[in-house]
Amino acid sequence: NKFMKSASKIMITQIRGKDASFEFSDIKAGKYAIAVIHDENMNGELDTNLFGIPTEGYGFSSGAEVKMSAPSFSEAQFSYDGGNLQMSIALDY
Repeated sequence: NKFMKSASKIMITQIRGKDASFEFSDIKAGKYAIAVIHDENMNGELDTNLFGIPTEGYGFSSGAEVKMSAPSFSEAQFSYDGGNLQMSIALDY
């Protein structure tokens, strides 16, 4: 998908209960966007049905929502000042 192709960092982790966490390091201050997928069948893709609707969990930073397609970078962007930042992203299924 387009997020995986344009990503500057990709992280993979196991889900513990209903939560997963990541710690990024060496990130410079700037504007960023995060896309999260729950690759339930571990095939490296966000699976979709015949109509292109995701069949696995997904979420985006800044509460950006999927309308007719995935949100744009500007809809999901947030400013990062280079310090510690904690963010929660809820997934839609």
